[in-house]
Amino acid sequence: DSLQVVGGSARFRDQTVSPPYDTRVRDLSIAASDLRFPELRAKNVRVRGIIPDATRFDLRGGLDQSTGEFRFELERLALPPFNPYAAGAGYQLAGEASLESTLRMRGAQYQADNQLVLHELVVDTQKAGDFEGRFGVPIDLALALLRDPKGDITLPIPVTYGESGAGVDVGAVVGGALRQALTGALASPLKMVGAVIPGGGGGKPSLEPLACVAGGEALAPDALARLEPLAGLLTQRPALGFRLAGRTGPEDRPVVAEQILVERAVAGEDLPQVEDAGFLARRRVAGALASRGRGESEELSPEDQTLLARYKAAVQIPPQRMAALARRRAELVRDSLASAHGIDARRLEIAEPSEADAPGVLVEFIAAALE
Repeated sequence: DSLQVVGGSARFRDQTVSPPYDTRVRDLSIAASDLRFPELRAKNVRVRGIIPDATRFDLRGGLDQSTGEFRFELERLALPPFNPYAAGAGYQLAGEASLESTLRMRGAQYQADNQLVLHELVVDTQKAGDFEGRFGVPIDLALALLRDPKGDITLPIPVTYGESGAGVDVGAVVGGALRQALTGALASPLKMVGAVIPGGGGGKPSLEPLACVAGGEALAPDALARLEPLAGLLTQRPALGFRLAGRTGPEDRPVVAEQILVERAVAGEDLPQVEDAGFLARRRVAGALASRGRGESEELSPEDQTLLARYKAAVQIPPQRMAALARRRAELVRDSLASAHGIDARRLEIAEPSEADAPGVLVEFIAAALE
């Protein structure tokens, strides 16, 4: 026979959570043809309705004994009503969810291919560090990595259920999908920008520092080529940002020391005191440094080059000068991403400079704060 229900309603109440979860379905319609029981056969099955106020769902398919296929679609279901369930894991949700699911039944084997899309998801956690301990990244950074340019997060969630399966742990399934999606979000776009992906023990994803020329703020040529893919990553992930920390290293010191010597020579100041430096040799080195300060090139003899190296070693470089150099490096990367690539500068945070083993700019992932 056939079955048709029009204008139906249903109510669901779960008192196992606190507060109880209560929802309803309205405008429920059910249709099926060639419906048989107990043989379990139905053709052209379609179930539609609205949950609870504006979310539409649609189920289509058919069943013949133990073989069947169904397609389910759900559009923009509000997440806050599910907070009684999320609270058990220490989370609070806001946003909406859509679901597309295809269920195939072959005897005792069930295969469900689900595509869960989370729209404008906001997650507050009551257990600090719990999410990072499970997935290796802070929750705000995870969301920033997963959001596409529309602000959506897509999680493919396949579920297989067979004769040996006694049930499905939805939390484990979604957690596995989230871990896989995070790995994909890191592995695919980040390889091209030189990312270091954390291993199974967790830890934040990081980027190889952008190398800078010794003693200057300019990026080295190979690092300069990485700016475009970095900007592309931020374009793909509009909720993602970078924290930029300039660094100085041992290679900077002789160059900065020579810069200080040039400044002294141009100003007519004395060079540092070094042993066995003759008057004439001292004059020659000072003259060559002053020429360099005027943009002229003056070669030194090997003996005078050796003396110049001793002068560089004798220079006391103020820590604030090295810190200022490191900061200029980070600011240059920020300005290049903003001006040349159109990235909102509010997504590029300047961190405290530091000493390292090589000059450069360390790039860390952060969740962008645009409000």
